[in-house]
Amino acid sequence: MLEGIVVLELSQVFAGPLAARLLAEMGATVIKVERPTGDVSRQQLWRTGGRSGYFVQQNRGKYGVSVDLRTPEGVELLWRLVERADVLLDGFAPGVLAKYGFTYDTMAARNERIVVCELSALGRTGELGTVRGYDQVGACYSGVAYTSSDGAGPSIMPSVALGDSAMGLCAYAGILSALYAVRDTGRGQLVDVSLVDAYIQSHSSNLEAYSISGGRINARPVGGQNAYICPAGVFETPDGRELYIVAMSNHEWVRLAGCIGRPELGTDPRYDTTEHRIAHRQDVLDLLDAWLVGFPTRDDAVAALRRAGVVAAPVLDIGEVIDNPHLRARGTVEMVHDDVLGEFAVPGPPFRLSGSARSPLGPAPEIGEHNHEVFARVGGLSDEEIDAYVASGALFAAPPAAEGASA
Repeated sequence: MLEGIVVLELSQVFAGPLAARLLAEMGATVIKVERPTGDVSRQQLWRTGGRSGYFVQQNRGKYGVSVDLRTPEGVELLWRLVERADVLLDGFAPGVLAKYGFTYDTMAARNERIVVCELSALGRTGELGTVRGYDQVGACYSGVAYTSSDGAGPSIMPSVALGDSAMGLCAYAGILSALYAVRDTGRGQLVDVSLVDAYIQSHSSNLEAYSISGGRINARPVGGQNAYICPAGVFETPDGRELYIVAMSNHEWVRLAGCIGRPELGTDPRYDTTEHRIAHRQDVLDLLDAWLVGFPTRDDAVAALRRAGVVAAPVLDIGEVIDNPHLRARGTVEMVHDDVLGEFAVPGPPFRLSGSARSPLGPAPEIGEHNHEVFARVGGLSDEEIDAYVASGALFAAPPAAEGASA
């Protein structure tokens, strides 16, 4: 679908590499431009023979070049690619590329069709536009860390990259929107995506609840349960495993009451509205805990709830996620092969198109692995010119990782 689109990815770790990988899956030629030390995620666990599964997961299917922008020749090389690219993804700290003369305005002056996507923690405009940060900085500024804790302990930082993954998807959407506009206008544009903007989309009701209530509602979960819905949280079965149960609406509460053998509670004035159930939250939780004691396993309880039309789900651990037949069959979890790491599980694509196939992704590149191929085919350089850039230190290539002991 995106065949012929050339993407320069100057980013590292998660969000930018994710957006670029999705573009590669849709057929774009993605060139990962790294400094000689490489993407810092190459150092992340788990590693075998110096090769990181973290890095491989997000960087399959890309061409890898390594350019030292600290040299004038390195700057020249990057300009050759910028002048021929459709998209540039800038995931470095604010000001890093500008230091070498690469801003949206300078790039657009030499390539009016280029779409430049800038990723940042808090946006690159405003008083906090120079703040650096990883996923958790977005969680802090968006209020997500605050609303994840019940206040009995410290605020809770997400243990997975919620903001980075959301920002990567936002970047992907923004880039596609800008590319669509290029067809009509012939001009690219700047796409500004930040962690805090991506994170704040996850507030389904917290901002408006606080505003409408005049600040009386500053929601945090209550004993692990949702502040606005009752019941909506995690429960335990006698086998020591957990499941999630929710009755979002009054008619769902009627179903749940019938499921636990107490149909009269469906219309009981203590529980017949969301507000009433929240006011009697502990009674509701005690009723469910007492009912769950009768099930030997988590999965038995989930099955009973689903038969009654109640929304419920098992809380899967990572091994269960990888082995889940539904997730494997859908490709939500897929197995990939790497010559060094072997076969391992990674997240599958977040969307599927009925009329467009994914492009098969090759292995993740080593640092500078495709220097010659990229600068010959895309950059238009001769073998002699490429050799001269290598000799000057502007182009760098690391030896390939080898099989070895796990890090």
